[in-house]
Amino acid sequence: MALLIAVASGCLALYFVLDVVGSITEFLEDVAASAGVSNAVLSVLVRSLGVAIMAKLASDICKDSGMATASTGAELAGSAAILYIALPIMRTVFQMIKGLI
Repeated sequence: MALLIAVASGCLALYFVLDVVGSITEFLEDVAASAGVSNAVLSVLVRSLGVAIMAKLASDICKDSGMATASTGAELAGSAAILYIALPIMRTVFQMIKGLI
């Protein structure tokens, strides 16, 4: 029962935070536009941040319920998802380095 309450309260808090996230996204878009950063880079950054937050939340829920192995698995899955999201940028960076050599 406690786990259900913890998950429900976490989802409720996340719902209220989404409004704040919209403001943060607008701010990041303004900063990226003034710095000349591509929207693709900003998109990868925001997606990675979202995955990291969700993986941390899942990990903490697993730790609180006494499932340390599942917690480690959630963290590993989050890290793998972030690497997958960042692959296009990593590929571009490697091509740029290859072009310089």
